[in-house]
Amino acid sequence: MMIKAHNRRQTLRAVGHLFVCLFATLLSFGIVYWLLMVVEARHKINSIEEHKFLITLGFIGVTYLAGFLHAWKQHGSVISTSTDLFEPGSFASGQGLIENHMSSHFANTAQALLTLFYAGPTRLFRAIQSLRLRVRFSPMLESDLERLHSRIKSVGEWHDAKRYRCESTLLRHLIQMEQVDFSPHKGRIKAAQKKPTHSRRTAFSESSC
Repeated sequence: MMIKAHNRRQTLRAVGHLFVCLFATLLSFGIVYWLLMVVEARHKINSIEEHKFLITLGFIGVTYLAGFLHAWKQHGSVISTSTDLFEPGSFASGQGLIENHMSSHFANTAQALLTLFYAGPTRLFRAIQSLRLRVRFSPMLESDLERLHSRIKSVGEWHDAKRYRCESTLLRHLIQMEQVDFSPHKGRIKAAQKKPTHSRRTAFSESSC
């Protein structure tokens, strides 16, 4: 079943993202808590000792809010609902989030920490997107998708997506399911040669037509 296989794949991806999210969050919490202990030991600040847990928790909360908003602002929805039907989508990676105008050592350290702190909210964002990409199953929809996929596959080469404008919802689902490769710059599609196995590959291939 095309739809069930797609939903199962997206659910597994979401679970994987959530595991990484949990690990990154716990590691970030531990690093911030340790840094507060170092500051407390060096400067004898009693207020830090009393509120280390709350300070760390607040920092993680702010990081989650900033990271999640950044990911949403930069990448938004994977599938566009505009009249143009499709827009290229990608996920936040947590990389390149700071300017490298500092000294090399400090920049590398700061970027590594920022990447780690943003890994939690970024992975949470990706998990939510994976769940949103699931398609509600129905026998009729499954049949319609298989029929359209067969038509696209019979062409055997890149061709204009506007040919299927009246079936835009079905085509959108096929792209979500990675059954159809789509070039957003030229608005052309072709049936995917094989199902991708790498978890980070998306159906929005920008290969040339």
